[in-house]
Amino acid sequence: MLTGNKLINIISVSLITIVNLLFLLKYCVIYNFLPGVLIPAYFLLTAGIILYTGNTYSNLIIFNKKFVISGSILFSVAVLIYILIFDRIGEIGRQPAIEDWIARVLNGDFPYNSPHTPSSYPVIFLFAYPFYLIGNTGLLEFMGIVIFFMILFKQKDTTRGILVKILMFVTSIVIYYEIVTRSELFFNMMLIAGVVYFCEKFLKENKINSLFILSAIFTGCILCTRSVTALLFTIYFLSRFRFHFKHLIVFTAISVAVFIAFLLPFYLWDRISFIQNGPFAVQTYSSNLPLLFILLLFFAAIYSGWIISYLQEFFFSGGVILFFAAAVSFLFRVSETGFTEALFNDGYDIAYFIFCVPMLLLAIKDYKVDMYLGKLKEKDVIS
Repeated sequence: MLTGNKLINIISVSLITIVNLLFLLKYCVIYNFLPGVLIPAYFLLTAGIILYTGNTYSNLIIFNKKFVISGSILFSVAVLIYILIFDRIGEIGRQPAIEDWIARVLNGDFPYNSPHTPSSYPVIFLFAYPFYLIGNTGLLEFMGIVIFFMILFKQKDTTRGILVKILMFVTSIVIYYEIVTRSELFFNMMLIAGVVYFCEKFLKENKINSLFILSAIFTGCILCTRSVTALLFTIYFLSRFRFHFKHLIVFTAISVAVFIAFLLPFYLWDRISFIQNGPFAVQTYSSNLPLLFILLLFFAAIYSGWIISYLQEFFFSGGVILFFAAAVSFLFRVSETGFTEALFNDGYDIAYFIFCVPMLLLAIKDYKVDMYLGKLKEKDVIS
Protein backbone atom coordinates (compact mmCIF):
# COMPACT_ATOMS: atom_id res chain seq x y z
CA MET A 1 0.00 0.00 0.00
CA LEU A 2 2.81 2.40 0.88
CA THR A 3 5.59 0.56 -0.89
CA GLY A 4 8.42 2.46 -2.56
CA ASN A 5 6.98 2.29 -6.08
CA LYS A 6 3.74 3.99 -5.03
CA LEU A 7 5.05 7.54 -4.90
CA ILE A 8 1.63 9.21 -4.81
CA ASN A 9 0.84 7.42 -1.53
CA ILE A 10 4.29 8.01 -0.04
CA ILE A 11 4.32 11.73 -0.87
CA SER A 12 0.70 12.23 0.25
CA VAL A 13 1.29 10.58 3.63
CA SER A 14 4.57 12.48 4.05
CA LEU A 15 3.01 15.89 3.40
CA ILE A 16 0.04 15.16 5.67
CA THR A 17 2.51 14.16 8.37
CA ILE A 18 4.51 17.38 7.94
CA VAL A 19 1.36 19.49 8.29
CA ASN A 20 0.28 17.60 11.40
CA LEU A 21 3.72 17.96 12.95
CA LEU A 22 3.65 21.71 12.32
CA PHE A 23 0.32 22.00 14.15
CA LEU A 24 1.52 19.67 16.90
CA LEU A 25 4.70 21.68 17.41
CA LYS A 26 2.85 24.99 17.60
CA TYR A 27 0.17 23.97 20.06
CA CYS A 28 2.38 21.74 22.19
CA VAL A 29 4.67 24.72 22.78
CA ILE A 30 1.83 27.22 23.31
CA TYR A 31 -0.11 24.99 25.74
CA ASN A 32 2.95 23.20 27.19
CA PHE A 33 1.74 19.75 26.10
CA LEU A 34 5.14 18.01 26.32
CA PRO A 35 6.32 18.39 22.70
CA GLY A 36 9.31 16.17 23.46
CA VAL A 37 6.88 13.30 24.10
CA LEU A 38 3.95 13.94 21.75
CA ILE A 39 5.95 14.70 18.60
CA PRO A 40 7.98 11.43 18.75
CA ALA A 41 4.74 9.61 19.63
CA TYR A 42 3.08 10.98 16.51
CA PHE A 43 6.13 9.93 14.45
CA LEU A 44 5.79 6.40 15.82
CA LEU A 45 2.05 6.37 15.10
CA THR A 46 2.59 7.39 11.48
CA ALA A 47 5.44 4.91 11.15
CA GLY A 48 3.12 2.20 12.42
CA ILE A 49 0.57 3.02 9.73
CA ILE A 50 3.29 2.97 7.06
CA LEU A 51 4.73 -0.35 8.27
CA TYR A 52 1.27 -1.91 8.42
CA THR A 53 0.25 -0.77 4.95
CA GLY A 54 3.60 -1.71 3.47
CA ASN A 55 3.17 -5.29 4.64
CA THR A 56 2.10 -7.58 1.80
CA TYR A 57 0.03 -9.64 4.22
CA SER A 58 -1.65 -6.76 6.00
CA ASN A 59 -4.85 -7.35 4.05
CA LEU A 60 -5.18 -10.69 5.84
CA ILE A 61 -5.95 -8.89 9.09
CA ILE A 62 -9.68 -9.02 9.72
CA PHE A 63 -10.94 -5.58 8.66
CA ASN A 64 -13.99 -5.98 6.43
CA LYS A 65 -15.86 -3.11 4.84
CA LYS A 66 -18.77 -3.28 7.31
CA PHE A 67 -16.32 -2.86 10.18
CA VAL A 68 -14.73 0.17 8.51
CA ILE A 69 -18.13 1.75 7.75
CA SER A 70 -19.31 1.17 11.32
CA GLY A 71 -16.15 2.81 12.67
CA SER A 72 -16.69 5.82 10.38
CA ILE A 73 -20.27 6.23 11.58
CA LEU A 74 -19.21 6.03 15.23
CA PHE A 75 -16.51 8.65 14.66
CA SER A 76 -19.01 10.96 12.93
CA VAL A 77 -21.54 10.56 15.76
CA ALA A 78 -18.83 11.29 18.33
CA VAL A 79 -17.93 14.50 16.46
CA LEU A 80 -21.61 15.50 16.32
CA ILE A 81 -22.06 14.95 20.06
CA TYR A 82 -18.91 16.93 20.83
CA ILE A 83 -20.01 19.89 18.70
CA LEU A 84 -23.49 19.89 20.24
CA ILE A 85 -22.19 19.75 23.82
CA PHE A 86 -18.95 21.74 23.88
CA ASP A 87 -18.19 25.28 22.79
CA ARG A 88 -15.27 26.09 20.53
CA ILE A 89 -11.79 26.29 22.05
CA GLY A 90 -9.24 29.01 21.38
CA GLU A 91 -9.43 32.39 19.74
CA ILE A 92 -9.68 31.30 16.10
CA GLY A 93 -12.16 33.74 14.62
CA ARG A 94 -13.71 31.83 11.72
CA GLN A 95 -16.92 30.84 13.48
CA PRO A 96 -17.47 34.33 14.95
CA ALA A 97 -16.77 35.79 11.50
CA ILE A 98 -19.44 33.59 9.94
CA GLU A 99 -22.01 34.38 12.60
CA ASP A 100 -21.30 38.12 12.56
CA TRP A 101 -21.47 38.19 8.72
CA ILE A 102 -24.92 36.57 8.74
CA ALA A 103 -26.16 38.76 11.61
CA ARG A 104 -25.07 41.92 9.78
CA VAL A 105 -26.88 40.90 6.61
CA LEU A 106 -30.05 40.18 8.57
CA ASN A 107 -29.73 43.60 10.26
CA GLY A 108 -29.21 45.38 6.96
CA ASP A 109 -25.53 46.22 7.58
CA PHE A 110 -22.79 45.66 5.03
CA PRO A 111 -21.33 42.30 6.19
CA TYR A 112 -17.71 42.75 5.08
CA ASN A 113 -17.21 45.72 7.42
CA SER A 114 -17.12 43.24 10.30
CA PRO A 115 -14.26 43.56 12.83
CA HIS A 116 -13.87 39.77 12.53
CA THR A 117 -12.57 40.25 8.96
CA PRO A 118 -14.55 37.56 7.10
CA SER A 119 -12.49 36.27 4.18
CA SER A 120 -14.92 33.96 2.41
CA TYR A 121 -17.12 34.68 -0.56
CA PRO A 122 -20.89 34.77 0.07
CA VAL A 123 -21.82 31.15 -0.66
CA ILE A 124 -19.99 29.72 2.35
CA PHE A 125 -22.23 31.90 4.53
CA LEU A 126 -25.31 30.58 2.72
CA PHE A 127 -24.26 27.04 3.65
CA ALA A 128 -23.84 28.19 7.25
CA TYR A 129 -27.20 30.01 7.40
CA PRO A 130 -29.42 26.98 8.27
CA PHE A 131 -27.06 26.09 11.11
CA TYR A 132 -27.05 29.72 12.24
CA LEU A 133 -30.85 29.55 12.55
CA ILE A 134 -30.62 26.56 14.88
CA GLY A 135 -27.84 28.19 16.87
CA ASN A 136 -24.80 26.09 15.97
CA THR A 137 -22.73 26.98 12.89
CA GLY A 138 -20.09 24.55 14.17
CA LEU A 139 -22.15 21.81 12.53
CA LEU A 140 -20.39 22.74 9.30
CA GLU A 141 -17.43 20.71 10.55
CA PHE A 142 -19.67 17.70 11.12
CA MET A 143 -21.08 18.08 7.58
CA GLY A 144 -17.56 18.21 6.18
CA ILE A 145 -16.70 14.92 7.87
CA VAL A 146 -19.91 13.30 6.64
CA ILE A 147 -19.15 14.36 3.06
CA PHE A 148 -15.60 13.03 3.42
CA PHE A 149 -16.79 9.58 4.48
CA MET A 150 -19.46 9.52 1.76
CA ILE A 151 -16.83 10.27 -0.89
CA LEU A 152 -14.44 7.80 0.70
CA PHE A 153 -16.85 4.92 0.27
CA LYS A 154 -17.73 6.01 -3.26
CA GLN A 155 -14.11 5.76 -4.36
CA LYS A 156 -13.05 2.65 -6.24
CA ASP A 157 -10.58 1.27 -3.72
CA THR A 158 -9.88 -1.81 -1.66
CA THR A 159 -10.98 -2.10 1.95
CA ARG A 160 -7.32 -1.77 2.93
CA GLY A 161 -7.02 1.43 0.89
CA ILE A 162 -10.10 2.89 2.57
CA LEU A 163 -8.78 1.85 5.97
CA VAL A 164 -5.47 3.64 5.38
CA LYS A 165 -7.27 6.88 4.52
CA ILE A 166 -9.39 6.55 7.65
CA LEU A 167 -6.33 5.87 9.81
CA MET A 168 -4.58 8.94 8.42
CA PHE A 169 -7.79 10.94 8.89
CA VAL A 170 -8.52 10.02 12.52
CA THR A 171 -4.88 10.48 13.53
CA SER A 172 -4.58 13.90 11.86
CA ILE A 173 -4.10 16.77 14.30
CA VAL A 174 -5.64 19.21 11.83
CA ILE A 175 -8.97 17.37 11.88
CA TYR A 176 -9.28 17.83 15.63
CA TYR A 177 -8.10 21.43 15.24
CA GLU A 178 -10.98 21.99 12.81
CA ILE A 179 -13.47 20.43 15.21
CA VAL A 180 -12.44 22.18 18.43
CA THR A 181 -11.91 25.63 16.86
CA ARG A 182 -14.99 25.39 14.58
CA SER A 183 -12.99 26.23 11.48
CA GLU A 184 -14.84 25.52 8.22
CA LEU A 185 -11.80 25.00 5.95
CA PHE A 186 -12.14 21.21 5.78
CA PHE A 187 -15.84 21.59 4.97
CA ASN A 188 -14.98 24.05 2.21
CA MET A 189 -12.58 21.55 0.61
CA MET A 190 -15.20 18.82 0.83
CA LEU A 191 -17.57 21.03 -1.15
CA ILE A 192 -14.97 21.06 -3.95
CA ALA A 193 -14.57 17.28 -3.75
CA GLY A 194 -18.35 16.91 -3.79
CA VAL A 195 -18.67 18.90 -7.01
CA VAL A 196 -15.86 16.88 -8.58
CA TYR A 197 -17.60 13.61 -7.77
CA PHE A 198 -20.92 14.97 -9.04
CA CYS A 199 -19.21 15.87 -12.32
CA GLU A 200 -17.51 12.45 -12.47
CA LYS A 201 -20.92 10.83 -12.32
CA PHE A 202 -23.08 13.15 -14.43
CA LEU A 203 -20.98 15.50 -16.56
CA LYS A 204 -20.48 14.60 -20.23
CA GLU A 205 -17.81 16.94 -21.54
CA ASN A 206 -18.75 16.29 -25.17
CA LYS A 207 -22.43 17.08 -24.72
CA ILE A 208 -24.21 20.24 -23.53
CA ASN A 209 -27.36 19.16 -21.75
CA SER A 210 -29.21 19.90 -18.51
CA LEU A 211 -26.65 18.02 -16.39
CA PHE A 212 -23.84 19.93 -18.09
CA ILE A 213 -25.51 23.21 -17.13
CA LEU A 214 -26.29 21.99 -13.62
CA SER A 215 -22.65 20.94 -13.13
CA ALA A 216 -21.50 24.40 -14.24
CA ILE A 217 -23.95 26.07 -11.85
CA PHE A 218 -22.75 23.93 -8.93
CA THR A 219 -19.17 24.75 -9.85
CA GLY A 220 -19.95 28.48 -9.90
CA CYS A 221 -21.58 28.22 -6.48
CA ILE A 222 -18.58 26.51 -4.89
CA LEU A 223 -16.25 28.87 -6.76
CA CYS A 224 -17.92 31.59 -4.71
CA THR A 225 -16.66 30.21 -1.39
CA ARG A 226 -12.89 30.84 -1.55
CA SER A 227 -10.28 31.78 -4.13
CA VAL A 228 -8.47 28.46 -3.67
CA THR A 229 -11.35 26.71 -5.43
CA ALA A 230 -10.34 28.37 -8.71
CA LEU A 231 -6.94 26.68 -8.53
CA LEU A 232 -8.40 23.21 -8.05
CA PHE A 233 -11.17 23.65 -10.60
CA THR A 234 -8.56 24.78 -13.13
CA ILE A 235 -6.81 21.43 -12.73
CA TYR A 236 -9.92 19.29 -12.81
CA PHE A 237 -11.90 20.88 -15.61
CA LEU A 238 -8.92 21.38 -17.88
CA SER A 239 -8.26 17.66 -17.57
CA ARG A 240 -11.91 16.88 -18.32
CA PHE A 241 -12.27 19.26 -21.26
CA ARG A 242 -8.79 19.05 -22.79
CA PHE A 243 -10.28 17.71 -26.04
CA HIS A 244 -13.42 19.85 -25.94
CA PHE A 245 -12.24 23.45 -25.55
CA LYS A 246 -15.45 24.95 -26.94
CA HIS A 247 -17.45 23.20 -24.26
CA LEU A 248 -14.88 24.28 -21.66
CA ILE A 249 -15.51 27.91 -22.65
CA VAL A 250 -19.27 27.44 -22.28
CA PHE A 251 -18.86 25.67 -18.93
CA THR A 252 -16.49 28.36 -17.64
CA ALA A 253 -18.80 31.15 -18.79
CA ILE A 254 -21.75 29.66 -16.89
CA SER A 255 -19.67 29.09 -13.75
CA VAL A 256 -18.18 32.59 -13.80
CA ALA A 257 -21.64 34.10 -14.38
CA VAL A 258 -22.93 32.31 -11.27
CA PHE A 259 -19.85 33.47 -9.33
CA ILE A 260 -20.43 37.10 -10.36
CA ALA A 261 -24.16 36.85 -9.64
CA PHE A 262 -23.42 36.05 -5.98
CA LEU A 263 -20.84 38.82 -5.61
CA LEU A 264 -22.46 41.62 -7.58
CA PRO A 265 -25.13 42.52 -4.97
CA PHE A 266 -22.42 43.13 -2.37
CA TYR A 267 -20.33 45.18 -4.77
CA LEU A 268 -23.35 47.35 -5.61
CA TRP A 269 -24.30 47.57 -1.94
CA ASP A 270 -21.06 49.31 -0.93
CA ARG A 271 -18.40 49.47 -3.64
CA ILE A 272 -15.69 51.12 -1.56
CA SER A 273 -16.08 48.78 1.42
CA PHE A 274 -16.24 45.77 -0.88
CA ILE A 275 -12.96 46.72 -2.54
CA GLN A 276 -11.22 47.62 0.73
CA ASN A 277 -12.65 44.99 3.11
CA GLY A 278 -14.17 42.37 0.83
CA PRO A 279 -12.95 38.82 0.23
CA PHE A 280 -10.58 39.76 -2.61
CA ALA A 281 -8.69 42.19 -0.39
CA VAL A 282 -8.66 39.93 2.69
CA GLN A 283 -7.61 36.78 0.85
CA THR A 284 -4.91 38.63 -1.09
CA TYR A 285 -3.46 40.00 2.14
CA SER A 286 -3.76 36.70 4.01
CA SER A 287 -2.05 34.70 1.28
CA ASN A 288 1.11 36.77 1.75
CA LEU A 289 2.20 35.76 -1.76
CA PRO A 290 3.61 37.99 -4.51
CA LEU A 291 1.64 38.22 -7.73
CA LEU A 292 4.37 36.41 -9.66
CA PHE A 293 4.14 33.35 -7.41
CA ILE A 294 0.33 33.33 -7.65
CA LEU A 295 0.69 33.27 -11.43
CA LEU A 296 3.18 30.42 -11.13
CA LEU A 297 0.63 28.48 -9.07
CA PHE A 298 -1.94 28.84 -11.83
CA PHE A 299 0.62 27.81 -14.45
CA ALA A 300 1.30 24.74 -12.32
CA ALA A 301 -2.45 24.09 -12.14
CA ILE A 302 -2.79 24.43 -15.91
CA TYR A 303 0.14 22.09 -16.51
CA SER A 304 -1.28 19.56 -14.04
CA GLY A 305 -4.69 19.72 -15.68
CA TRP A 306 -3.11 19.08 -19.05
CA ILE A 307 -1.12 15.99 -18.02
CA ILE A 308 -3.26 14.17 -15.42
CA SER A 309 -5.49 11.29 -16.47
CA TYR A 310 -7.03 9.94 -13.27
CA LEU A 311 -9.05 11.26 -10.39
CA GLN A 312 -6.36 10.19 -7.93
CA GLU A 313 -3.87 12.36 -9.83
CA PHE A 314 -6.22 15.35 -9.55
CA PHE A 315 -6.39 15.07 -5.76
CA PHE A 316 -2.65 14.50 -5.57
CA SER A 317 -1.59 17.40 -7.82
CA GLY A 318 -4.10 19.73 -6.15
CA GLY A 319 -2.89 18.74 -2.69
CA VAL A 320 0.78 19.18 -3.57
CA ILE A 321 0.20 22.60 -5.15
CA LEU A 322 -1.80 23.77 -2.12
CA PHE A 323 0.88 22.49 0.24
CA PHE A 324 3.65 24.39 -1.54
CA ALA A 325 1.49 27.52 -1.77
CA ALA A 326 1.03 27.48 2.02
CA ALA A 327 4.68 26.56 2.60
CA VAL A 328 6.02 29.41 0.46
CA SER A 329 3.58 31.85 2.08
CA PHE A 330 4.76 30.67 5.51
CA LEU A 331 8.42 31.04 4.56
CA PHE A 332 7.80 34.58 3.29
CA ARG A 333 6.29 35.43 6.68
CA VAL A 334 9.20 33.77 8.49
CA SER A 335 11.64 35.90 6.48
CA GLU A 336 9.72 39.02 7.55
CA THR A 337 9.08 38.30 11.22
CA GLY A 338 11.24 35.35 12.22
CA PHE A 339 10.20 31.73 12.87
CA THR A 340 9.03 32.21 16.46
CA GLU A 341 6.79 35.16 15.62
CA ALA A 342 5.39 33.50 12.49
CA LEU A 343 4.56 30.16 14.10
CA PHE A 344 3.99 30.65 17.81
CA ASN A 345 2.77 34.27 17.97
CA ASP A 346 0.27 33.99 15.11
CA GLY A 347 2.39 35.97 12.69
CA TYR A 348 1.13 33.49 10.11
CA ASP A 349 -2.14 31.56 10.04
CA ILE A 350 -0.95 27.97 9.60
CA ALA A 351 -4.58 26.94 9.08
CA TYR A 352 -3.92 27.52 5.37
CA PHE A 353 -1.98 24.25 5.42
CA ILE A 354 -5.30 22.53 6.11
CA PHE A 355 -6.40 23.10 2.51
CA CYS A 356 -4.03 20.44 1.20
CA VAL A 357 -4.88 17.72 3.72
CA PRO A 358 -8.31 16.61 2.36
CA MET A 359 -6.92 16.49 -1.18
CA LEU A 360 -3.93 14.41 -0.12
CA LEU A 361 -6.11 12.08 1.95
CA LEU A 362 -8.32 11.38 -1.08
CA ALA A 363 -5.19 10.88 -3.22
CA ILE A 364 -4.16 7.83 -1.17
CA LYS A 365 -5.23 4.67 -2.97
CA ASP A 366 -4.38 0.97 -3.05
CA TYR A 367 -3.50 1.18 -6.74
CA LYS A 368 -1.53 -1.09 -9.04
CA VAL A 369 1.73 -0.10 -10.70
CA ASP A 370 3.14 -1.33 -13.99
CA MET A 371 6.61 -2.70 -13.17
CA TYR A 372 8.09 -1.12 -16.32
CA LEU A 373 6.07 2.05 -16.97
CA GLY A 374 4.96 2.89 -13.47
CA LYS A 375 1.50 3.87 -14.69
CA LEU A 376 -1.83 3.12 -13.11
CA LYS A 377 -3.42 0.05 -14.62
CA GLU A 378 -7.01 1.00 -13.98
CA LYS A 379 -8.86 4.29 -14.10
CA ASP A 380 -10.30 5.98 -11.03
CA VAL A 381 -14.06 6.04 -11.38
CA ILE A 382 -16.98 6.21 -9.01
CA SER A 383 -18.02 2.72 -8.11
